[in-house]
Amino acid sequence: MRQAAGMLAGLTLSLTVVAGVAAQTSDFGANTPEARYFRIDSTLGTGRHGPQIDGYVYNLYDAQALRVRLNLDALDASGRLLERRVVFVPLDVPAHGRALFQARVPDGTASARVSVLSFEWGARGGGGGGM
Repeated sequence: MRQAAGMLAGLTLSLTVVAGVAAQTSDFGANTPEARYFRIDSTLGTGRHGPQIDGYVYNLYDAQALRVRLNLDALDASGRLLERRVVFVPLDVPAHGRALFQARVPDGTASARVSVLSFEWGARGGGGGGM
């Protein structure tokens, strides 16, 4: 009987740990800096060389964002992924400012999902100080 109670306690602990991991992974990325500190507006248009995405990355934070890279998913009319690519924002994004980006997409693109893939924060505040 004692052995069965020990096995039951071990099984309960194992299930609790598995349930805890499932709860953590189902919400993965919900509070990432990318989601809290940036907003992206983009539109599908036609450029010189075919269809392209034009948009702005808005920095909602108090520091300049450097070396911003975006993840762009080009989707067809049914929502199927046509192409995934990394897009570099050509300029740094100032604090509480925006920066333009453009990227070519394949023919047949009906919409796109754009998100911040990576970035670095620049220095905050004014320097000053020397003698």
